[in-house]
Amino acid sequence: MKNQIIILFEYSNKYFSFDANAQKGLKKNFSKVILYNNHFRNKLENYTYNEKKLNDIKNYYKKLKIDLSLNKIYEINSFLNEIKTKEKNKKIFVCQYSMLFSDYSEETLIFYELSKIYEMQFLKPERSFIKNRYILAKNIFRHHYILKKKKIILKKKFEIFKINYISSMEGFKDNLISQKKKKVFYFNKILLNILKLIFNFRFNEKPKKYALVVMGNSERLDSISELTNLRYFINKFLRNFNYELVFLVHPNTNVIKFFFQNIIKKNYSFFNDRIIFLQKPKKLINIIQNSKFIIHLSSSLSPQSILLKKKILCLGKNTPYIGIFNNLVLNFQQNGFNNIKKKINKKDVLNMDKFLINLLSNSVNYKGEHNLYVNKEHYSSQLKITHTREKIVQNLLCSI
Repeated sequence: MKNQIIILFEYSNKYFSFDANAQKGLKKNFSKVILYNNHFRNKLENYTYNEKKLNDIKNYYKKLKIDLSLNKIYEINSFLNEIKTKEKNKKIFVCQYSMLFSDYSEETLIFYELSKIYEMQFLKPERSFIKNRYILAKNIFRHHYILKKKKIILKKKFEIFKINYISSMEGFKDNLISQKKKKVFYFNKILLNILKLIFNFRFNEKPKKYALVVMGNSERLDSISELTNLRYFINKFLRNFNYELVFLVHPNTNVIKFFFQNIIKKNYSFFNDRIIFLQKPKKLINIIQNSKFIIHLSSSLSPQSILLKKKILCLGKNTPYIGIFNNLVLNFQQNGFNNIKKKINKKDVLNMDKFLINLLSNSVNYKGEHNLYVNKEHYSSQLKITHTREKIVQNLLCSI
């Protein structure tokens, strides 16, 4: 495409490995490939740091407790400004080339904010919330970009995919504990029981009638989502509903550390006899299926519950993975608990199927191919992409 160019960048201290073949592959789709590789590191710039729009970026993220380098904001701004001046009539894409760097570096956040100022299209290769499907995110909230080259997915194939994908949503299996870790495991178990007695909270108990909060494990994604204060939400929930609130803790979360942090912060709202914490439940799909509705923070699991026709209440001002709102996906900050009890109708299901088909059509599989696998084994575990990582990124970028 003669009309579009792409700027590639990496995150801090990452060696930018980009060989001639990779560049040649991208030039099939872009007239120019520009690398930002610590572009200004050896240049001395006399910044006065008085541009309001740039200082606002720094201040905005500071409020989210994310500290961005003001100098780096000005450096990247100067870099993008120079390109925009030279390439006035070109469609410009800005993309982090690292595949699956799931957190957010300074460069990622700065390039995203500045791409909006310069009217460039930001992109980031990401895992979608559908296991083993990969997308180009069009923003830092992991919403998928619409590709030009994509696979048309027939309704019949999609229905088979749904059935098999749902059956793959098994509970997390307990990891085998090695002899070396047994002492730590038993110590943590004793400590957890002591904390339960002191603070009177419920852990891994079977819930009855409940709503399910799915917790993520990315603090930065939580921050940029601008989540409703959980203490406020819990108090509001307990006043409006007479059933339990279950927190599904991410399997990689250190649960002892999690409880200690909340004790130190005096988040005593968590310690209520109607609140239950679960981690690694044996039958995850039953926990999701039997809930009244799902509360979405930043986890990729909660959007998957769309497949189970569950209502999702999003707590963030910005909603990761899901870029739409309707009768099935609701926003707490906008409407509170309004419509949460409203029944799901056929139109709602059709709209969400349309959204899912669109996502699948604009993604690739773990081999970097547009083909949609429908068998259960392709989604029962995280498939390795060690040897296909480069192909995934290349094929996605060559599809825009």
